[in-house]
Amino acid sequence: MMYTQPYPWIGLRKLIHFSLTLAALSLAAPLFAAPFAYVAGSNTVLVIDTATNTVVTTISGFSGNVAITPDGAFAYVAGGTVTVIATATNKVVATTTIPGGAYGVAITPDGAFAYVVGLSNNVTVIATATNNVVATIQVGISPRGIAITPNGAFAYVVNSGSNSPGGPASVSVIATATKAVVATIPVGRAPLGIAITPNGAFAYVTNSQEFVNIRGTVSVISTATNKVVETISVGFGAVAVAIAPDGAFAYVANQGFSLETETVSVIATATNNVVATIPVGGAVYGQGPTNVAITPDGAFAYVTTYNVLFENGPGTVSVIATATNKVVATIQVGIQPFGVAITPLPQPLLSVSVTPNSGSGANQIFAFHYADSKGFASLTNVYAGFGPTAYVEHSCRVEYYRGINKLYLKNDAGTAFLGPLTPGLPGTLSNSQCTLDAGKSSVAGSGDILTLNLAFSFKPTFVGMQGIFSYAIDKSGLTTPGRQKVGTWDVTP
Repeated sequence: MMYTQPYPWIGLRKLIHFSLTLAALSLAAPLFAAPFAYVAGSNTVLVIDTATNTVVTTISGFSGNVAITPDGAFAYVAGGTVTVIATATNKVVATTTIPGGAYGVAITPDGAFAYVVGLSNNVTVIATATNNVVATIQVGISPRGIAITPNGAFAYVVNSGSNSPGGPASVSVIATATKAVVATIPVGRAPLGIAITPNGAFAYVTNSQEFVNIRGTVSVISTATNKVVETISVGFGAVAVAIAPDGAFAYVANQGFSLETETVSVIATATNNVVATIPVGGAVYGQGPTNVAITPDGAFAYVTTYNVLFENGPGTVSVIATATNKVVATIQVGIQPFGVAITPLPQPLLSVSVTPNSGSGANQIFAFHYADSKGFASLTNVYAGFGPTAYVEHSCRVEYYRGINKLYLKNDAGTAFLGPLTPGLPGTLSNSQCTLDAGKSSVAGSGDILTLNLAFSFKPTFVGMQGIFSYAIDKSGLTTPGRQKVGTWDVTP
């Protein structure tokens, strides 16, 4: 299903906007390592590299709203059907039919389920492992936006109500454990968008008010009580909202009805005051914002703008720097963009190995290799050890702290460090199992790999087959999964 007219007031806007003005727009791409934005509209999904703000892939045949799985592996596009894109290849890998069509989609934090808002006043639950429908839940009239709490316990569904002024509008709260509606919350007129704060305490709901000459509002719901605790006046035709990863600000897309009212309102969530209003869409009548997503690092907000004067006219994506709340780039996408979602930041990948990883003897220099996909300089400290298990007392365990270039050896009880010594400088550290010769040891880093060459002499009391274990910690707090066994060594007299 194509969303060429996603909002009820677009017909009215076509009557209001009878002229069109064009202006040259600056294309200033921010320089940062970043993920990809998936933008859907006009029966097309575009993939934008946010490092360069250029379209790198076009996928045809479907459109709608977009959600990305928490691991970044798949994009779910909810339109006439739910289409699943593998982000590694940008190929369609699955399609699930939703009777009556779909509008919104959200993925549970564990990535196990996609909750899809259906146009038949329901929510369809899809198991992402199989992409089969596992439940259908009836909600309110004309459901649109959906968001899931960070703990995965509840899904909040925005019901925009009837098209007549004063028609019923609400938010349905679904308990994900039982797939049942447990609360219904009245909100403002014609709500469309919803976002939940990262701490799960509040849901922000945009109320479009149906008519562009009435200011939109945002209803703030306390998820503890499922009551509206505050109503915030924003711009005209508030249609979508996204909350920064740190929870400090909410960005509200206002469709508007003129150049002056096609804006994004920035709400400080600590006070629920509007602290900035940002014009978007450039100097183009009818180029109002339709959706918004924020990069995982919180540095930029990507706002889709939909040209309501021309059903097949060009749309844009405005890029807002959240530090200044200024538009820093405008991406001409050539479609009528509607949905937008951004892949998460890639997690660093850590791996460990050793050379040699088997053999025998009482003296040996071992090359321990530690790989970090973010570069070896992202490693903070690494571990190398010998013993029957990784954590046993009376073993040979060394830790290296890269930031200070120091080596430490654990004592016999494993309760304290001996040292430190500097690799390449004379000195030894000993316990009852081994001696580490720092002068014969060395360290080197290149690209993703840190290599720690450790010179060991094993004591006669440590003879026998010992496991070789390794471990690494990244600046981001990522670790290898425990002390990994990377080899064995037969200690001989």
